[in-house]
Amino acid sequence: MITKQGIFPCTINVQDYLPLAPEQYLFWDIETTGFSHVHAQIYLIGCTHVDSNGKWHYAQWMTTKKQEESSMIQAFLTYAKNFHGLIHFNGNTFDLPFLKKRAERFQIISDFSEFFALPTVDLYQIAGSMKKLLQFENFKQPTIEKFLGIQREEFHPGDELIDCYRRYQQSQTALGKASKVPGLSASLEEAIKRDEAMLLTHNYDDITHLPLLLPILSYEGIKNHEGCIEKVARGRVESLSQGDCFEDVFLLTIRLPKPLLRPITYESEELFLEGTKDILTLQLPIHRGEFKEFHKNYKDYLYLPTEDLCFPKKSLPEGLTITTEPCKAATCYTRHYGEYLKLPRDYTTEEPTHRISYEDKALFLPVSSPLLHSFQFWEEYYKHCKY
Repeated sequence: MITKQGIFPCTINVQDYLPLAPEQYLFWDIETTGFSHVHAQIYLIGCTHVDSNGKWHYAQWMTTKKQEESSMIQAFLTYAKNFHGLIHFNGNTFDLPFLKKRAERFQIISDFSEFFALPTVDLYQIAGSMKKLLQFENFKQPTIEKFLGIQREEFHPGDELIDCYRRYQQSQTALGKASKVPGLSASLEEAIKRDEAMLLTHNYDDITHLPLLLPILSYEGIKNHEGCIEKVARGRVESLSQGDCFEDVFLLTIRLPKPLLRPITYESEELFLEGTKDILTLQLPIHRGEFKEFHKNYKDYLYLPTEDLCFPKKSLPEGLTITTEPCKAATCYTRHYGEYLKLPRDYTTEEPTHRISYEDKALFLPVSSPLLHSFQFWEEYYKHCKY
């Protein structure tokens, strides 16, 4: 079994993103020969952590033959005993269950049960929960690294690494039989060193880049509607859909609790979002036109088809003969003209709201509503934004 330990440079401050003391977290990753814990094995485990002096350490264990897997797992779990939180990439779904099953197979699980009960931070799951906001083509580790500006010299897909390890094992076996063939030993030793370096370097890049992925947690603050609204104002901005035209919007300026490492923009029918450092700006379009206020007690109204309007039954003068019909839910409305703010889908209010049509369930609030002068309204509005 190969064991490597050392120190590497890293400027990330863990405490900016996570609640425990930085030295209590262990960043880790495993490399396997397949997806099935029954038929595949773990051949490499790597981890990183920072000490109380701010110095970053890494450790790696790699098997040179299949029989060393149990010893490798024990070595890693022993190393991990003093940590209180685990950070990984897709570990909740893959690494943790796979490692646990292999430990059970080797009957060493009881000695390390506390490890599998530690709280975890799965950076893959957190980033994936922001799929709509981040709009990545996929959520593989190199994709997130690229977004955050992390440089990786080379990335090898899983199947390539599996082939490399199998070739590495075959070379190790062949080396023991190569003494009788002149020059073969040197050739095999060179191939072994090359494959060994590729496997260890790939894992080293994975584990030393894990701390650098922590800034992705800042974007979770947007998804969770964290931050404080500092300003609400009406303004005019260039239309995103109509070229050189300008449109009226409400501008919400929000101070985020954690600064963003990279700027982000997001656009939908409801809003345009822009985040830079610790400032998030929401542009909410102001809609103009005819909107309808539907009355719930439609049975108390009459509908006049020729004029497309309704009025209360009680207001019809006696003796007046006009052609009316009982109102239906879809025809019992009062038309309004003006400026409106579209409300988020789950937002509810006691204030009268209007719609474009009966079939369209989107609710609009008149810009003239006193609610729009309340910071409490805007705080609730922000909490209900979807992205």
